[in-house]
Amino acid sequence: MAKVTIFIINVFLLSKILCANVFAGPTFVDEYSVASDEASATGLAFNNDGTKMYVTGIGSDEILQYTLSVAYDVTSTVTLESSRDIKNVDNAPQDIKFNSDGTVIFVLGTEDNAIHRWSLSTAYDISSITQATIVADSTSTSVGGDPRGLDFNKDGTKMFILDGQDQRVEEYNLSTPYNPDTATLSKTLSNSRSNDFHQGLGFSPDGYKLYVVKSRPNSGSNANNNIQEYDLTNAFDISTATLNDTTFTPTHSNKEFLAGLAFNNDGSKMYHINWGADDEIREYTLTCAYGIVSCIDQTDDNDTVGNVEAQAEISKQFMQSSSIPIFNRMEWLRRNKNIINLSNQNIKFQFSNEILNSLRELGGEKFIRTKAYCVSENVNNSCYDVEEEMSISLNDFNFTPTSLNKNIFMDFMPEGWSSWSEGNISIGRTGDKHNSSTKKVNTTGITIGADKKVSEKKLYGVALRLGNDDVDIGKLGNILDMNAYSLTFYGTLPQGESNFIDSLIGVSAFKTDIVNVNGDNKSNTDRDGDQIFGSLKIRKTIKKNQMNFTPTAKIDLGYTLLSEYTEVGSDALKLKFDEQEIKTAISSIGIIFDNSIFFESGVLKPNAHLEYNVDISSSSESKFSYVSDTNESYTLSNVNDKNNNLRTNLGLDFKKNNGWSFKSNYERNQSENGYSDLLYIGATYIPNNDGEYGSVSLEGEKTFIKYNKNINGLDLKFISHYNLFGEPSDEYGVNLLIYKNFGAVQ
Repeated sequence: MAKVTIFIINVFLLSKILCANVFAGPTFVDEYSVASDEASATGLAFNNDGTKMYVTGIGSDEILQYTLSVAYDVTSTVTLESSRDIKNVDNAPQDIKFNSDGTVIFVLGTEDNAIHRWSLSTAYDISSITQATIVADSTSTSVGGDPRGLDFNKDGTKMFILDGQDQRVEEYNLSTPYNPDTATLSKTLSNSRSNDFHQGLGFSPDGYKLYVVKSRPNSGSNANNNIQEYDLTNAFDISTATLNDTTFTPTHSNKEFLAGLAFNNDGSKMYHINWGADDEIREYTLTCAYGIVSCIDQTDDNDTVGNVEAQAEISKQFMQSSSIPIFNRMEWLRRNKNIINLSNQNIKFQFSNEILNSLRELGGEKFIRTKAYCVSENVNNSCYDVEEEMSISLNDFNFTPTSLNKNIFMDFMPEGWSSWSEGNISIGRTGDKHNSSTKKVNTTGITIGADKKVSEKKLYGVALRLGNDDVDIGKLGNILDMNAYSLTFYGTLPQGESNFIDSLIGVSAFKTDIVNVNGDNKSNTDRDGDQIFGSLKIRKTIKKNQMNFTPTAKIDLGYTLLSEYTEVGSDALKLKFDEQEIKTAISSIGIIFDNSIFFESGVLKPNAHLEYNVDISSSSESKFSYVSDTNESYTLSNVNDKNNNLRTNLGLDFKKNNGWSFKSNYERNQSENGYSDLLYIGATYIPNNDGEYGSVSLEGEKTFIKYNKNINGLDLKFISHYNLFGEPSDEYGVNLLIYKNFGAVQ
C-alpha cells in the first residue's frame, strides 16, 4: 500500500512539473573577441539594421566601429572598419548610444562623469568625426555620480542614467529631445549593488522592460555576474518598475565580468560583453522579444490593451451605426407622413475605402428612375404614383455611358416600394485609461434601404450598410482599419393612434486590418468578424398644437464572434489571439421633440432627440500568447466593459412647395471617457416634370451641385463642386454632359 501511495505522489509531482509554465532563458549562440582592439570593453551598440557594431572601453579609450557580413550575427565575418581615440575627452568611457536616426553618437564616461556627444554627417558613421576635431566637436554634459549606463526612450524626451555612486537608476525629462543639456531629474529607482559593480543599462523599445547589468570582478564565480530585469506598468516610467524574482546569470566556462547590453532590432537576440577575461561580445537567442527573465506581459502594454479594446468597441459601434439610420428613416417618415413621395436621399458622400471601391463593378454614377407611392391621402383625398430621379455617388466611379444604364436598384424594385439612403461621417476619441492608450476613431458609412407601406401606419423594409472605421491607437503608430457590411430587416407596428413598436434584426460581416508597432518593428495581420444584432424600440407621441413630444425606450442586443489570428512579423514579437465572443446589451430611454412650422413656400420641421444609453453587456475576454512561447498565455478581462452614454441629436427638415427638400442633423455621443461627433446633411429636388432634378451633396470637404434635365430624349447634366472648408483657391470644376439612354444593359 505504501508503494502505491508513493507511486501516486510521484506521478502527481511529475505531472505538475510537466504542466508548469517553464520559461526558457537566453540560449548562448557564439562570441566574438575584441581584445586585440579593446582590452577592457564596457559599452556596446548596433546601428539600426545590425550591419554595424560599436564598442567602447577603458583600455584603449576609443570608439570602435565594426561591419558584420550578416546582420546581428557575431559568428559572421566581423571587420574593424573605423576607430576614434577619445582619451583627450574622456579616458574612462563606459557606455555608447545613438539618437533615433543615428546622426548623433553619445559616449558616457566616468573620468569627468559626463555625457559626450558628436554629430555625424553620415548616419552611424564615426569616420565623419575627424580625429583632429574630436575635442573641438565634442559637447559635454555633466551628470555627476559614477555613471555606468545610458539609455533614451523612443522619442528622446527621456534620458536614463545608471548611477553607480548613488546606486540607482535616474530618470530625466529632456525639454529638447536627445539633448542632455536640457535634462531635469524627475524620478529615481534604488538599485543596491553591495560589493558588485553597476556595468550596464537598457530598456526594451516599448519601455515595459528595464535591465541592469551587475558584475563582481575577480570573484572566481559567475554567481555575482548577472542581469536584473524589471517589469514596468507604465512605459519608461521607473516609478512603476518591479524587480523580477530571478536574474540571468551566464554559465560560460570562463569566469564572467559582465558589461554593456544590447539587443537586435526585434528583441530575439541579446548581447553583452565579457570584460576582463577575453573581452568577448556574447550573442544569445531569446524565447520571446526582450525576454531575458520573462516575456513582456502584454496585458500591461497600454497599446496592446487599447488594440483589444478598440476591436470590441468598433464592432459594437457598427451594430449601432447600422440601427440608427433605420430608426432615423422611420422617424423621418412620421414627420413627413403627409407628403406624397416617400423616397428620401439624404447626404451622398464620397469615401476612400475598400468596401465602397468594391462597388465599382456595379457601374458608374447611376441615374435611377423609381416608383414611389403615397402613404396617405393628399389634399384631394386621392393617391397617385410619382416618378423620381435620383443620383447615388459612391467613391470615384468610372463615368461611362454604358454604366449609366445599369439600374442596379430599381430594375428589381417591386411596385409600391420606396428607396432611401443616409450617409454619415463621425470623428471621435476615447480617452486613455490607467492601462489603455488613447484611441482616435474616424468613421464613414452609407446606408441604402427600401421599404413598403402595407397599411396606414405599418411598414417593413430592408437596408444595406457599408462602413469603415479607422482607429489610431497611442502614439507609436498602432492602427485598426475595419471594413464592414450589414444587412438589416426592419418594420414598424402601430399600437393605437400614436403608439408604435419599431424593430429590426440584422447580420454583419467585417474584416479588420491590424498594425501593431513594437520599437522599430511592425506586425500586421487581418481579423474576420461575424455579427447578429437586433433592436426593439417603443415610442408614444404626445401632440400639442404643432409640437410633438415622443418618449422612447429601446433595447439593443448583439452577438459578435471575432476569429482567431496570428500576427505576421518577427517570430519573437508575434502574438496569437484566440477567438473572442462579444455579447452586447444596451438599454436606452429618450425623448424626441419635433414641430411643424408652415410657410407659404413650404414646411420647416425642427427636431431634437435626447437619449441616455446604459451598456449592460457582459464582459468579454481576450486570450492570447506569444507564438514563440506557448507555455505562457495572457488574458485581458472586462474588454467589453460597461459604459454609459448620452446621445443628443439636433435636426432640421425643410420641404419647399417647389420640390426642394433639405435635411440636416448633428449628433453628439458622450461617454464616460470619450465622445464622437456625427454630421448628416443633404438636399434633394424632386419636381413633377419628367426627367428633371437637382441635388446638393457634401462629399468629404467638397460641396457638389448637380442638375439634370431631359429634352427630347437627351439627358443634359450639369455638375459643379467647390471646397467650402478650405482656403480660397481655384480648386473647383464645372462639367456639362449630354447623353442618351438607350435602355438597360443586358
